[in-house]
Amino acid sequence: MNKKEKLIDCLINNRVLTDKDVRKIGLSDRARQSYLKSIRDNDEDIYPFSVSDSRETINGVTGWFVFDIDEDELVTFKQTFKRQVDIRYRAENLLSIEASDFQNTILSDTYVSDEVSNKFQHILLEIRAKKRITIKYADHRKTKIEEFENIVPMFLKENRYGRFYLIAHTKKIDSDIAIENVKTFGLDRIMSVSTTTIPFTYDESFKKIKKFFENLVGTHIPNKPQEVNDLLTDEPPMIKVQVTNFQAKYMASMPLHHSQEPKMVNEIEENGKDVVFTFKLWPTIEFVSQLVLQNNLLNQDVGNDNLSHPTKTAIKVLEPKWLKKWTASVSKRILRDHSDDEELREKLSKEINVEKLDFIKYI
Repeated sequence: MNKKEKLIDCLINNRVLTDKDVRKIGLSDRARQSYLKSIRDNDEDIYPFSVSDSRETINGVTGWFVFDIDEDELVTFKQTFKRQVDIRYRAENLLSIEASDFQNTILSDTYVSDEVSNKFQHILLEIRAKKRITIKYADHRKTKIEEFENIVPMFLKENRYGRFYLIAHTKKIDSDIAIENVKTFGLDRIMSVSTTTIPFTYDESFKKIKKFFENLVGTHIPNKPQEVNDLLTDEPPMIKVQVTNFQAKYMASMPLHHSQEPKMVNEIEENGKDVVFTFKLWPTIEFVSQLVLQNNLLNQDVGNDNLSHPTKTAIKVLEPKWLKKWTASVSKRILRDHSDDEELREKLSKEINVEKLDFIKYI
């Protein structure tokens, strides 16, 4: 962590910054004043707490104290802060390492080009400067390029595959931010970035957008279900899945989302019994794809017969019903397209045509 990140880490964990902490971090008086001022100036927009203006003594402890803490928001903030520090650390190391060293010492399924790295840095600077940008964006085949003028670059988000996306508000004029005007742009498909002199300000709506994207896997913005009034203000639904004991350890070791329970390997007993996992999130195609993928992984432990389930699927969706139907229909399509039994293929095709998958509009 850099010095400011160490200061923030101290505040959120100790609820106070003492002179001893300042010396340990290695902060000058000027740097400490600057960092605390930046936190106070942005506390309503970014931080779920405030910091005292001057040094105080409470219960024998002297320092700069944290107050007006939103405990629920603080839990999310800690998780996000840890991820951001990790992303920055990996990004800095990735950019500073020699190409030959990278090729010789690190094996990765993720490729980050110099072009994407440069865009990452450019956009991040504009987000910090709170200036609108203009981008040219290509479709997947890069045959059509569209220009988005004077958009608000709100956040950068990394998906499970190491790809970064810009989350932006596309309205040209200042207005209340609505989910309909929020768009995600893959950095690899942004052809150019132009800086403008038009400023933007963080307000309450930015918090709502940030929380919304924290409540989903990936960057795909789902369609609004009929029973939901507003994606930005309503609570996301509860999703329950039943997982075989063998697969449960794997899922606990690599949680699909921060809302996942359980998410610690030591919470899973090796007793051969299925485990129920819960998620509280807006279901996206990325999340559902992960369920389908893990449902079809090898579902047996060669060294432990008690944990082997070679004749059953690894994951069974319990709630909601539409998701259960969706995964069943996907399985039917897989079976139909891989079966050599013409009678079975015809039967499955009829069932699939009848289902129509209207509930897929949810995601």
